[in-house]
Amino acid sequence: MTLKRELDEQVRNSSAKFPDSARKILEKFRNDLKYSGIEDIIPDEGAFFPAFDLQDQEGKQVSSEDLLEEGDLVAVFFRGKW
Repeated sequence: MTLKRELDEQVRNSSAKFPDSARKILEKFRNDLKYSGIEDIIPDEGAFFPAFDLQDQEGKQVSSEDLLEEGDLVAVFFRGKW
């Protein structure tokens, strides 16, 4: 099973547990995102990513260039406050 298929299945299974009111809000949110055009600006897999310096979880400056010297780099962005 592909990751997309697995995630789609998880969404279907979990959304079935939500009350109708919550399900309608989530569906509207998904549709708003879909039609906002945001998908058109998402970089493709393997696209160039500019070098950056950020703080790690301990406050230490970390360079993407230094990390790439050790091997492949995966950047994950969290949405912030929930």
